[in-house]
Amino acid sequence: MYSIPVTQTSQKQILASRCFNSAIGQTIFQCETEIAERLVPRIHYQRCVQVEGPSHLHYFDSFTSVSKYRVSQELNRRLEYSIVGVGECLPFGAESIDYLFLPHVLDFCDRPEELLQETTQCMTVDGVLLITGFNPRSMLALLKRFKRIESLVPSTVKFYSVHQIRQWLSLLGFEIFAAEFGFFRPPFRQHYRLKRLEKWEIAGARWWPTLGSVYVLAARRQNMASRIKPQFLNLKLKHRKFRFEH
Repeated sequence: MYSIPVTQTSQKQILASRCFNSAIGQTIFQCETEIAERLVPRIHYQRCVQVEGPSHLHYFDSFTSVSKYRVSQELNRRLEYSIVGVGECLPFGAESIDYLFLPHVLDFCDRPEELLQETTQCMTVDGVLLITGFNPRSMLALLKRFKRIESLVPSTVKFYSVHQIRQWLSLLGFEIFAAEFGFFRPPFRQHYRLKRLEKWEIAGARWWPTLGSVYVLAARRQNMASRIKPQFLNLKLKHRKFRFEH
């Protein structure tokens, strides 16, 4: 088990665990897991890595992989694959990760651009990147603006739109091949109320598919050399006749 020294516990890690330890947090994670099972291709991955996130979020446990790791600033001794580190400085070599899972990491990150740049250097070509986060165009974001769900989603949590994340990934050489929204129910705190409104997921996916409280993005890293296309291939050259004047 490899680890790097960290001086203090991250405050964002405490906030993330607080958000997903509630009944609504468990329901959100269940919706994200069902979506991710449909989006991510079930193939053999050489190395799977989960960066931070709450301690109970281990979606890739069902994957067939040679090695699995979870990078966090807190060492979890119950997990054999726990690694102490931060997302902005991953303890992995260049092009060594085949599958990377970022569960709401961008929502609690102060420098999301640096984190995505670091993940790009560590991921292999055709590697799969799975990102989950809160949707700024949802009922959950509306209640957060009025501070009605401060105990669930703190005011310091940032909601990034899918369009913004798509731009970041496009600049880094990623192509989003699948995206889906989830959790269309009102964010009730009681578990029995959330259970009663379970049919809202089917109706929301059909009638208002982009207004879910969370999103799940699946992207694949491309070879930068293959993305560069000669611009002169589509040009039609005109034949010019030269005339010599005496």
